[in-house]
Amino acid sequence: MEVFLEILKLTIPGLLVFGATYFLFKQYFDENTRIRQASLGHEKQKTILPLRLQAYERFTLLCERLAIQNILLRLREPEMTVRELKSALLFGIQQEFEHNVAQQIYVSDTLWKIIRLAKEETQAVVLRAAEGLAGEADCQELVDGIFLEQQKSSAGSPLDQALVAVRMEAAALFS
Repeated sequence: MEVFLEILKLTIPGLLVFGATYFLFKQYFDENTRIRQASLGHEKQKTILPLRLQAYERFTLLCERLAIQNILLRLREPEMTVRELKSALLFGIQQEFEHNVAQQIYVSDTLWKIIRLAKEETQAVVLRAAEGLAGEADCQELVDGIFLEQQKSSAGSPLDQALVAVRMEAAALFS
């Protein structure tokens, strides 16, 4: 029995020291891991934030460039026919969109869908305005039809709605 008590006298303090040491090292390593993860998150945020802001800037510029009045100013030439202007507008809209398509990885899926729908609706306005017009007619007929189509929309321009969505998502980064 005395041998058993001697073993317990040596074993119990050893187990207590081991337990305390294990607990202290575990806390130390857990805290170190938490600090490293926070540091990595902070570094990642420093890298990603400028890219996200640049994407919001690019989408804002895209919406402004796709606005009918702006794209007409860039692409319309007086001697153009309806067919030529329609093709130039549709091509210009698609080209502007494709130029910014990679920016989608920095924004939410919802915002990307809004941007894509705004582009598609802008193309649809051009197509609806061109319906029934002779391809060789003066391009002014198409311009008038486009502005008439825009006036029919009571919800406002899809590009304006996309701009609001871009601003809201960008503002959410700082709140």
